[in-house]
Amino acid sequence: MYKVLIQKKDKGAPLGLSNCVLNDEFNPSIFNEDYGYKPWYNYKEQDNNNLKEEMFLICKLKYVDYEIRNLTKHYYSISNDLVMLLEKYNIRFSEKAKLNIVNIRGEIITNRDYRIVRFGKEIAKNPLEIMYEESFYIKNRRVKLKEIKIRPQVAYPIFKIKDIDEKISCFFFRDTLVKQIIDYTPFVGIDFIGINAYPWSKKTIAKYLEDLSETQPLLLIH
Repeated sequence: MYKVLIQKKDKGAPLGLSNCVLNDEFNPSIFNEDYGYKPWYNYKEQDNNNLKEEMFLICKLKYVDYEIRNLTKHYYSISNDLVMLLEKYNIRFSEKAKLNIVNIRGEIITNRDYRIVRFGKEIAKNPLEIMYEESFYIKNRRVKLKEIKIRPQVAYPIFKIKDIDEKISCFFFRDTLVKQIIDYTPFVGIDFIGINAYPWSKKTIAKYLEDLSETQPLLLIH
């Protein structure tokens, strides 16, 4: 059985380009500069290594100690606890570096060790390998889901679906790994929901988000 990784609606500043900037050195003036050209902000996935040995996430406001969060399209802030657990399951990272999460004075503002990672391309699986054919259709070369029907032989600890619509792009975690994450990490800022608990069709996603209460999950982590 699989569950979907989601971001909880925790209190704290939302992580976005207006509040946090990823950089390869500490630069308190970065918010006044053009940083969108940096390789880690590139929307297209790259094969080359872009990260320095240490990277900086410079934040204007308080940062919530999430286990994992999107920083950019292809890079994630991830706790070292979760990194070590995923590596035990032989999850490969194309890039990994130490991540210093700091305020504009250069002071560390988290209580835990973090890494910035880019997952290997092999984490994205062919939809026909993962799901039954009636579960999805292709439109404009993107996978659109009707529902999730995972084939019983699928046994990856974690995967994404290749070429899926960005609105529903997410990580799927096997139950055994979910249990270990809950047991062996502080499990902050994230949660897991059953694959049938999220409305995969485009028509119902907007309504679903409208109806969320303050205690319910906010977004898929993609």
